[in-house]
Amino acid sequence: MKIMYPGHANLFVQGNGVNFLCDPWLEGRQYINNASVWLYPPVRLKMADLPKLDFIYISHEHDDHFSVDTLNQLPQDLPIYVLKFRERNRILYDRLLNLGKTNVIMLEPWETREINSNTKITIFPSDHGWVDSSCCIEHDGATLYHGNDNNIDV
Repeated sequence: MKIMYPGHANLFVQGNGVNFLCDPWLEGRQYINNASVWLYPPVRLKMADLPKLDFIYISHEHDDHFSVDTLNQLPQDLPIYVLKFRERNRILYDRLLNLGKTNVIMLEPWETREINSNTKITIFPSDHGWVDSSCCIEHDGATLYHGNDNNIDV
């Protein structure tokens, strides 16, 4: 498995028969929120450099994890995994539908979903009640944790 950190909260993984992104922000504005959040370090990967993706995972709806410019360059039917947040919070899900995404998969907290014969994803919420999530992706016997902004108590 090859793991690349393109910048900010992005993660790009190439595995045996699977390619995916987590919290993609590869294109568009270099800062958000009145320049309080920067795309740093500078992105080392562009959309044109990517192979065909099998899925993406998005942790939450903040613009530094949910880049509209990046998402608009991805196929509308690309599987997108998100957490089904408590209290019926559908902001992330609805934003994806409003972009025309047609394959948004909401998982219950701690639900594990098989993506292919050697890849599984489990998404879980913040321990602090925030509308955020983390995921573990199991692939070819390795487990990858993508935590981004999500605080987890140990």
